[in-house]
Amino acid sequence: MTRRLALACALAACALLAACATTPPPKPLTQGRGAWTYAPADRAEPAKLTYGAANSDNVGLMLLCAQPRVKLWLPAPATAAPKSIALRSGKAHGVYPLAAVPDGEALLQAAMPATDPLLDAFAASGELIADSTRLDARAAGERAAVRAFRGACPAPRK
Repeated sequence: MTRRLALACALAACALLAACATTPPPKPLTQGRGAWTYAPADRAEPAKLTYGAANSDNVGLMLLCAQPRVKLWLPAPATAAPKSIALRSGKAHGVYPLAAVPDGEALLQAAMPATDPLLDAFAASGELIADSTRLDARAAGERAAVRAFRGACPAPRK
């Protein structure tokens, strides 16, 4: 009887630990559900601009400065991953092929040239549509974050 009780307690403890250790995948962010924040480059990380839920790790879209390109990262959906992402800001638009991040994380990545007019349009207007979802920089602080990222990751001079 004592062995059964000890075994039952051990199994319950394992189940509790497994439940605590399992983090659900991030939910896709929708229009108005996130904010843009800027993190300047440091010794370990390039400059980055993220759209996500405040004070969380739930990031819907991240732009990283990787001159002469800008990398885009977004969470991979639980269903079939899209093959591309369409971005629009004002009259500037582009479609960027997506690929899984090689290290096995549930992320998709794309790249655009740092000279892409979409980046300048986004910095000027704060307007961004990803596929059909508006991810506009609405607040003054968000618009400043977008401009700061563009300033830290300018188009290379010819």
